[in-house]
Amino acid sequence: MIDNYLNLSIEEIEKEKWENLQEYPTNLIKRAYEIRRKKISDYGLDDYRIAIDQDMGVEILVPFAVEKLKSNILLEAIYYPGDLLFTVLKKGAYWRNHLIESDRFKSYLIRKRTEIVETTEITDEIKEKLLSAVDAFIN
Repeated sequence: MIDNYLNLSIEEIEKEKWENLQEYPTNLIKRAYEIRRKKISDYGLDDYRIAIDQDMGVEILVPFAVEKLKSNILLEAIYYPGDLLFTVLKKGAYWRNHLIESDRFKSYLIRKRTEIVETTEITDEIKEKLLSAVDAFIN
């Protein structure tokens, strides 16, 4: 069913069109406007990261992001390997409302935790931040 949304934008799914601005106060706001109007099938990893982080279309986008993460738990949207995972893990309200999906993702994270521990792709500081988020989610 979720695949039915691939050819739609968040604006179309939510049936809420944001008013056009003459100027955008920040680059993030400009990107958010662009992402809301883009078809989900055209999203890049950073589009998912920004939209989910800004609470846009979370109900639709988290499952898509999780599917992407299943191919590589440490996908890098833009900042560092694992930044998409970190964003998805922060959506506690989504996970509390989707307990079956949450349990499945926990099982996946338990299997992949060692991969995060052993990676040399990220700094120790980022690894600690990511593992802390993973452990909080699992527990």
